[in-house]
Amino acid sequence: MALGEEGTLPFLQHYVTTMPRYPVGCTHDVLRPTNVTACFSAGTRDNGKAMGVRKDTILRAANEFAHRADRVSTNSTKIRVHQLMKLASCHNIEEFKQCLARIDDPSLALLHLCGHGICTEARPMACVNPEHLIWGTQETNVKHIAAHEVLKLAQTAEEYAFLLTLYQRNVDFVGLF
Repeated sequence: MALGEEGTLPFLQHYVTTMPRYPVGCTHDVLRPTNVTACFSAGTRDNGKAMGVRKDTILRAANEFAHRADRVSTNSTKIRVHQLMKLASCHNIEEFKQCLARIDDPSLALLHLCGHGICTEARPMACVNPEHLIWGTQETNVKHIAAHEVLKLAQTAEEYAFLLTLYQRNVDFVGLF
């Protein structure tokens, strides 16, 4: 793939907009604050992981985007779709490079503010909406997971809003929904 540094971001932005998107049966649909966009998913399901897409699929699409006919190996692994979505949401090449560096940093994680980051039997489609993703530490990710388990216990919108208010008093939970 020879898109070059300047061609990679436009390709990813194009690629993620052409991926089929699927609604996620979000536990927050009724309780979610009105200013928050709905969860959606894309890619293929891997139980116990985030949604994925094969790297060779992306490389073939990049060749097509660049009008190239390079051969692409079918020996492939997957890349996580939420990472692709975050990369594609970058506004310029410098932000794109910072995002790539964060993906490679093992101390950082993309936190799902919505709590729908992993495919499970109960929720087979994980959310990949870039508006729901922020960078944080692995430690904060564990805290978010625990907070979402508590939020699932809310029976009414009022209980949910009350719990959110309590959580959002702590800097680690700002933006959580």
